Amino acid sequence: MRIYPIRTKALVLSFFFMALFQNIYATCGVSIPTLSVQDECAVLPNAPTGDGPVEFMWAKNEGGNIIPLTPFSTSTDLTYCPTEDGYYRICARVVGCSNIIEGDDIHVNVCGANFEHVDVHDETGCNTNDGSITHDPYINLGTVLPYYVTYTYEGSLFTFGPYTHNQDYTISGLSPGVYEDFTMIDADGCEDNYGDITIEEYTIGCCQLTVDLGPDQVLCEGGSVLLNASFSGANCDPCENSYETTLDQFDHITGCHICEDDFTSTLNSSYSNNNLDEIDFNDPISDPDQVITSIEVTFNVAAADFDLSQNESYVDDVPYSYPIELNGVLLGHFNPTELPYTCNVCEDNSTKTVTYNFDPNTQSYNYGGSNTLDLNFYSYGQSQGELQDVCVANIGLKINTECANTGEPTILWSDGSAGPTLSVDQSGTYSVTVTDCQGCTASDEVEISISDLSVSLGDDIELCGEDEVSLTASVTGEAACEIYCERTVTNTVNCNGGQHYQVWLPNSGNNYFTSDNAVWREYPDGTATYTATLTNGTDIIEYEAFFSGGTSTPPTDSPKNNNCGSTDATGWFYYPVMTGSFTSQNHGTFQLSRKGESFQLGQGANITSTQHGASGWTYVTGGDGFYNDGDINIDLSLACVEQGGGELTYLWSTGATTQSLTVTESGTYTVTVTDCLGCSASDTVDVNLKPLVSVGDYVWEDTNGNGCQDDDEAGVEGLTLTLYECGDDGSGNPTTSGGTEVASTTSDSNGFYEFTDCFDPNTFYYINISGVPAGFELTQQDACGDDTSDSDANSDGDTECFNIPPGGNPDVDFGISGLPNVGDYVFFDTDRDGIQDPGEEGVEGVTVNLISAGPDGEFHTLDDVIVATEVTDADGLYLFEDVVPGLYCIEFLTTTLPADYVFTGEDQGGDDELDSDADEFGKTDPFTVVSGQDDDLSYDAGIFQPTASLGDYVFFDEDRDGVQDPGEGGVEGVTVELYICGEDTPIATTTTDENGFYIFEGLEPNTEYYVVFNGDSLPADYQFTAQDAGGDDTTDSDADENG
Repeated sequence: MRIYPIRTKALVLSFFFMALFQNIYATCGVSIPTLSVQDECAVLPNAPTGDGPVEFMWAKNEGGNIIPLTPFSTSTDLTYCPTEDGYYRICARVVGCSNIIEGDDIHVNVCGANFEHVDVHDETGCNTNDGSITHDPYINLGTVLPYYVTYTYEGSLFTFGPYTHNQDYTISGLSPGVYEDFTMIDADGCEDNYGDITIEEYTIGCCQLTVDLGPDQVLCEGGSVLLNASFSGANCDPCENSYETTLDQFDHITGCHICEDDFTSTLNSSYSNNNLDEIDFNDPISDPDQVITSIEVTFNVAAADFDLSQNESYVDDVPYSYPIELNGVLLGHFNPTELPYTCNVCEDNSTKTVTYNFDPNTQSYNYGGSNTLDLNFYSYGQSQGELQDVCVANIGLKINTECANTGEPTILWSDGSAGPTLSVDQSGTYSVTVTDCQGCTASDEVEISISDLSVSLGDDIELCGEDEVSLTASVTGEAACEIYCERTVTNTVNCNGGQHYQVWLPNSGNNYFTSDNAVWREYPDGTATYTATLTNGTDIIEYEAFFSGGTSTPPTDSPKNNNCGSTDATGWFYYPVMTGSFTSQNHGTFQLSRKGESFQLGQGANITSTQHGASGWTYVTGGDGFYNDGDINIDLSLACVEQGGGELTYLWSTGATTQSLTVTESGTYTVTVTDCLGCSASDTVDVNLKPLVSVGDYVWEDTNGNGCQDDDEAGVEGLTLTLYECGDDGSGNPTTSGGTEVASTTSDSNGFYEFTDCFDPNTFYYINISGVPAGFELTQQDACGDDTSDSDANSDGDTECFNIPPGGNPDVDFGISGLPNVGDYVFFDTDRDGIQDPGEEGVEGVTVNLISAGPDGEFHTLDDVIVATEVTDADGLYLFEDVVPGLYCIEFLTTTLPADYVFTGEDQGGDDELDSDADEFGKTDPFTVVSGQDDDLSYDAGIFQPTASLGDYVFFDEDRDGVQDPGEGGVEGVTVELYICGEDTPIATTTTDENGFYIFEGLEPNTEYYVVFNGDSLPADYQFTAQDAGGDDTTDSDADENG
């Protein structure tokens, strides 16, 4: 660090102190010590002294303007460390005095010198750490130019400079090693140490190979991507096949009397130096990648002062072949006899070309330097002891080469495959390494992931009684795509030839390529892409170009002028970096890189654009070499329409394109979601909007028990109806066994009930009724053939299994009937009056049938149905319990009556409770049993034995055999008396009629009687015949001899 003391006169800070200063100076004197600089600080060795106590402050001199930095104080710090370079001083005064004394200024340098960067690179600036150091100083305020750079190498200190400008300086040609303490020192002595720098071993030349796989990509499920190793800077350019040069003629033209032309060099016997026939030439190749295969030497004219074809005496001793050497190594020999050597003849236009193979392993060549071709003509005729004259015109030299590094760069992928492209369909990290023919390598990697885009519509939806439902596509895993804009691309028109094209590959033939699907995209980061499928009618190419470094500032080589007219580059945009590739259907894959001016967006070079153009030349390498270099000229729309940004598109199976969809019908709905990468995902949901339907109807009291709802039959409240889903009988048939309860309800005050739900029309259901009151039972199932008015339950209360159609089933009905008891009494009608009188007992054991009319609806026909049968008990009573309402009659079975009994008179006396209801056949009239009626115990049957008759016939037994024979007539007027056995008083008396017949009627059955024929009434002289003769009571005589 250096300091610069500056002496100045004392300055008075305030003008109004001046007069006072002049008057009191003698008593207000101050002495200020000299300042020094230490560690970038101003230092006062001790406090100022004066005629009294002294107070002082620090101040800064800015061009004569004194700026106080601290307040006046007797205890001001003796050290002041500024934060910026400048001139600093002490101002002091005696306490109580107004005079201010100023000390000398001192410059304090706050060091700011440093290196913005130190870059180690090769001789061409490729940053490959091979021999040069560039340093770029950044000069802070206070840095004093010039500055120097120092470093220590292998123990020795090296200093470079002075550097007098704030700019880059390069130290070149450094050997590999460690350069210690690379330091910048400015004129003030401020230092900035960058540290040690290592230069590694290097090879002259610069690897500028780069490869780019582009950004990480996301693949759609099941998709693939073709990775393209887009590289540039590969050192595999084809080299020339040969280099031709004409060597200078010989300098020595003395003493040759044969060839006097100025363009002839001469060797003759006057030359004793064997180097006079050497030709030095500079290397025309200058490319160590070239390999020399052969060297062709053309001798335009060679002549001698004798004819070698002549048989002269010393010709046999002449070596016919001259040894030709390159850089002292034998190439081969030249035989002069193959040229028409003629004495004293020059320049006969004869030529001879000799080709010498070149072996780089045994022969030498100096690339980029000087080489020597030695003809060795001096040795001609050496055996004769003298050098013969030889004249040689200019020598033609052709060096044939091939590239040491020919072919394509090698491209190796991380999966082991080779080639410019790699198709991948799996996620992972993929890398590629490109090695050019010089051995330079470049690598890049890209991350490929599989899109996890998915969409869900949720679970299948089953709604009951809803008219609509909203479906929403819930999306996850969508790509967040970069926002970009697209311009419409059209084919351009070349103003020179009128061709329509987008890409020109000008090697030969028709190579103007057009496209109808080209896409131009621009991105916010200053990049752009052009992709297209192009054709020229014979070849199809898939073209991808990538542009970067976008800027509105024209690069130094841009813009290209438009050859069709004036160029106005206002508002143009440029892309200095261009890479890409295209794959030809016929010629393989080619690599693209920028050639010439930057790709420009504004107007093409050779096109007439009505809108907006873009243009740029490209290097084209690779493939089979068919295409070499090219040009992009495209016509673009002025508008660039924004795209991307992660938008999703929706497509429903209905054609709708919104995220949500309201549906009003049952069915299967599918949505397909597509993200900005083009990846798609779908989901399907089944929607079942089940309509509300009803099943049920009516519970009624079937008062007449006919199983049909009649107009006067009312509903029944409070019965329980339960809906079941039918079970399975094991064979796939529905059954009421094992059913599953679905719902339950009760009949209302009018007997109605209803189940309302979204019933499955394909499911079988049944309904059970319960809670039937005691004394009631279900009426007959399906009795009247009309499902709207019949009763649907069986005796267990279950309906059949049924489906509920979309319109519902309003006809599931249940009829119930009250079950009264019917019956009463079979009695002995002792007095045969048809009325139950006190003391007339019941008849036991009489069979009683309850009968309904059969299908014909008529009673007492063959199809009558016996509904129930009872037998009278010991008291003559019978009872039919729980009789279903209906039309009936009762039959008292006559065969079960006591012997000789018959039914008494029907409906006698007008009291149905006491009369007899059976007709003579034992059957009552039809009667109706009504549901809910009281028990009817009025169906009685009285039976009795009819009165007996006794009598017959008094006949004349003509033949006195005691037997009525034909022709034996009756006896009239005989008195007959009837007696009860055991009594001797007749109960009745009668006489025979004119035919001899008599009868006693109205006799009680089962009473023993006897008859007396009064003998006194017989005709005179007649007596009774023999009693019970002949064994036939119907024809014999029953009276004894007394009558």
